[in-house]
Amino acid sequence: MSVEGPQYFVESSERFASSGMRVLHLLRGHRWGTIERESLRSMQWQKKAGVVVVVYLDRKSPLDQALGQRGPEAIKIYPRQSLHSSWVWRIGDFFWLRKIIKQYNIQLVHAYSLDDLILVGLALRTTPEIPLIFSINSEIVKSHRKIWLRPFVVRIDRFVVYNPELLENIWTEMKIHPRKGLVLWPSPLEEVETSSSGQNDSSWEIVIGSYIPPLLRSMDGPQTMFAAITVLQENLKQPLRLKLFVDRTLIKSYFVEHLHTFSRPWAKSFEIDICDFDGLYPPLSSIHLWWTLSDEVIEDFSLLALKARVPIIAPRMSSYIELKQKQPWIGELYKKQDVREMWSN
Repeated sequence: MSVEGPQYFVESSERFASSGMRVLHLLRGHRWGTIERESLRSMQWQKKAGVVVVVYLDRKSPLDQALGQRGPEAIKIYPRQSLHSSWVWRIGDFFWLRKIIKQYNIQLVHAYSLDDLILVGLALRTTPEIPLIFSINSEIVKSHRKIWLRPFVVRIDRFVVYNPELLENIWTEMKIHPRKGLVLWPSPLEEVETSSSGQNDSSWEIVIGSYIPPLLRSMDGPQTMFAAITVLQENLKQPLRLKLFVDRTLIKSYFVEHLHTFSRPWAKSFEIDICDFDGLYPPLSSIHLWWTLSDEVIEDFSLLALKARVPIIAPRMSSYIELKQKQPWIGELYKKQDVREMWSN
């Protein structure tokens, strides 16, 4: 069910007769990354627990599609101004957000971007009893310690991160003590399919897995990976196979729709399988190495691969560097667009 603008005030009160807790999720939904997948997984858990889920997001965004196709039943509210625009242009939305909180008797607000901090802070100004949670999955590069931002920062009751290395960054840029933080490693509702060494030893084939996001805007990342694997194949006796995982249900960009065409020239050097999958996470069975192209702090697929004891190769970023220092077995890191370092590592 979805509503927009003032129309949501005509909803029947019987629709919300459930005695379950009411949680408002506020996020843009324009990307399809760790935050969006984890928000959807959180809603699935909440619906199982009897929670009434209300989502404030943009119409026709990937998250909107996912909720309609495989997500739990949720009340979707579309704002008058796109959540993708600057908060300066959406400052009046705090009035509608405040009415949403009152109309649906919201008992907890969960936001997923610090760009919405002022919007949510203004909406909750008269309801200090409602907890405010933020999920953060990127390093904060702009200080939130300015005097005029402090009242909004103090309003945060808890923040959720998917990488413990972010706790220090949040303390530095926001002065929020780590005791307010909760580290949740991404995990599916079902057990992850782990790789089986016996299953693949007979073929002597090395299988590399990678995820292609549905809204891919350029082939630069995949093409660089193709080039690195081509050189790697020339230096190995074992055959290589690359499995490119693509979401089956989400609307895809031009590059993903024509992925077969873009990958065909490279298929002369090594095997390329384009695998459509259902659900939030691709299967990790038969994968020997997970290759992430994501520039997120830490991609959820990478964490799930490590949970399944599958090593990864990832961009050289501070979060992955610190993770590798603590657990050297996780795999190797590379400089983005550096083909030589990719294949050698």
